[in-house]
Amino acid sequence: MTGMLLVFGAIAGFFFVGERLFPRRSQLVLRPGLAADACYVPLHYLLRVAISFVAADALAAAADRLVPGRRPLLDGVAVWQQAIVVLVVLDFFFYVMHRLKHLWPWWWRLHETHHSSAQLDFLASARFHPLEKV
Repeated sequence: MTGMLLVFGAIAGFFFVGERLFPRRSQLVLRPGLAADACYVPLHYLLRVAISFVAADALAAAADRLVPGRRPLLDGVAVWQQAIVVLVVLDFFFYVMHRLKHLWPWWWRLHETHHSSAQLDFLASARFHPLEKV
């Protein structure tokens, strides 16, 4: 967990400095909504990690019950190839989910929190309604 926090802190620092050195448009460092976004970030990532682990565990258990003796789909495939497959599949999944969030009115009401920041930076991208993650 400490390693993940250090990695996140390094990435956040990189983007913070990059946005100050090469701004698309000038904005205050202490912009309106910064405090709210600073609260959304840990909540967003804690929910994502918790839900991902629960969902992965439930899916694996269901697969074990439905397909006895199954082998992992990418068994024997090099780790770097597995990473590419996972990134492509997840990227496609998140793209479809994001499109649906804009199309379905009930989901848009939750998702619009993500688009509510008047001034954008790397931190504002993590602004989500907690129920959207659930």
